[in-house]
Amino acid sequence: MTASQADAESGTMTDVGRIAAAIIARFPQCILERHLERFEWRGDSWESAWLKREELSKQLCLALESAEQESLLAALRAIHSWGFAKASVFPAAIERRVDEAGAVLIEIRSELSLNKVNGLLNVPGVGIATASKWICLLDQSAFAIYDSRVSVALREICVDEKRCFPILPPWKGSNSWPQDYVTKERMATYYLRYIEALREVSESYTAMSPARIEMALFMAGKEPCPSQSAWKADRKPLAR
Repeated sequence: MTASQADAESGTMTDVGRIAAAIIARFPQCILERHLERFEWRGDSWESAWLKREELSKQLCLALESAEQESLLAALRAIHSWGFAKASVFPAAIERRVDEAGAVLIEIRSELSLNKVNGLLNVPGVGIATASKWICLLDQSAFAIYDSRVSVALREICVDEKRCFPILPPWKGSNSWPQDYVTKERMATYYLRYIEALREVSESYTAMSPARIEMALFMAGKEPCPSQSAWKADRKPLAR
C-alpha cells in the first residue's frame, strides 16, 4: 500500500504531484545542487560521503543476501555508527529482532509499503530516522533518508494551507525547531508520501536521485529556529 492509497482509504488524500510541485518551487535544481556541493558530514564532502553510503549499501545488501544474522547486525551497526551522533546508543531491541528486521527489509527491496515501514517502526527504539537509513541504503536510486534536518528543510512545503511533513525531534540545541508529535503509524504514511514526492522531483531533475536530493535537503535544513514561540504561533497545521 502506497501513501496515496493509505490516504485515500482514510479519507485524507494529499496529491503527491502537488507536493512535488511545491518542493520544486521551493528548491529549484540549481538551489539543490548548490546545497549538495557544500554537503558535509563528519568532515566528508558530498563525494566522499556518497562513496561511504555506497559502501554501507553494499554491506547491507550482501548481508541480506547471505541471510546471516551476524552479518546483518554488523551492517546495521555500521549504518548507526555512520548516521548518528557518537553518543547515540544502538537500540538493543534490534539485536533481539534482527531476523524480523531483515525479513522486512528484503520485502522492501521488492516494494515499499505502509505495512512494511510500520514493521520496522514496531521494533522498540527504531524511529523513522533509523528505519529510513536502512531503507535508503537498500537502493539510493529509489529511496531517501528522512531525518531531523531534512524535516526542517521541508517545514514550509504546504498543500491547501497545510504542512505536508512533520518536523522530527532534534538532537540538541536551544534554538531547534519545535517538533511535531505524530504516531508511528502516521509517520509511516508521511514517509511514503515523502518518497513518492521525491521520486517525482527526481524525474524532473537531471542526475539527482531521491538520495541525492535528500543530501541537499539535509544541508538546507542546517538552519536554527530564530524564535520557537513565533514558529509555534504562525505555523500552519500539519496535514493528516
